[in-house]
Amino acid sequence: MSELEERSGSWERIAAFAFGVVFLLLLLGVVLFFKHPTEFQKNIITIVLALAGAGVAAMLPGSLRITANNYVKAGGAIAVFIIIYFFVPAQFVENEKKTENPVPSSTQTEPQQNAEKQQDKIVQVYNTLVTRFYKITSQYNELDTRPNLIPETRNSALSLVEEVNTINDRYLTVGLRIERHYILANLKFISSDTTEENKQKIILANECIEEAKIALALIEQVKRRAANADSESRTIFSWIIKENLKERVTYFYALSLAIKALSGEQISKNEIETQMNSIPAINRTKYSLDSNPLLVSALEKLTPSTTEIDPANKNPNDTPDEEKK
Repeated sequence: MSELEERSGSWERIAAFAFGVVFLLLLLGVVLFFKHPTEFQKNIITIVLALAGAGVAAMLPGSLRITANNYVKAGGAIAVFIIIYFFVPAQFVENEKKTENPVPSSTQTEPQQNAEKQQDKIVQVYNTLVTRFYKITSQYNELDTRPNLIPETRNSALSLVEEVNTINDRYLTVGLRIERHYILANLKFISSDTTEENKQKIILANECIEEAKIALALIEQVKRRAANADSESRTIFSWIIKENLKERVTYFYALSLAIKALSGEQISKNEIETQMNSIPAINRTKYSLDSNPLLVSALEKLTPSTTEIDPANKNPNDTPDEEKK
């Protein structure tokens, strides 16, 4: 072999070694940068790693021969390439797949899967109840012209209250929880308004107020979270504002107080007015909220008669006609 050929072969081995070192360093950087490479990226990394290993092996002394599956025979740098490509990385990738996707065990995943299925089922049931709720409210709004529907409406509302109460809040999102308590407040108000016995009216009105308080507390909670830049809470709070949900809940609160006052419960005029005054005037005017017969009757009952003059406020110049004579 001539000196020129020896130099040429030496430079080829040096170039292969340099290629291997450079790409090994590049692969090290890639692995550190891509924490979770895709399958395609893994294949490319495996090929380049095998080539880089073969380049480095070209400068190593000694000989190496392998036979893979009785079909492939190779020696030297090619043998190193086959070992790296077919055995080391492939085994590593397979083990990584097993680690990332372990075989589900009954103790780990079944309870979670069952809980998710149960939650989906409960939400579906809840949505059907919401549809029935709107039918009942529509029927309630017709009672002035169709009083014969009062018993049916009352029974439907009470029945739906029992079904909605079977839905646990923990299976619902915050938005659905607020809606659920608003629906319960509305249904209990309808039940109270369509019940004849005063004692039962007061009981249902109290239950309506309790549901309204829960809904209002949840709304305030969402409002605080939205102010702290919580994106989900901002979305829910935008829906609350759009649907005037806080104003609706407050209105049923005030109507239930009116029912209690008309049924003989000790309620002050200020309690009703406080709730109504928390509703923006534009909403009260737009929807004629102050003209509701329950509110009008309750406020009239709680307003002192103008013919009754408090002795403390009596004008001293006013004297009986007999004294004037």
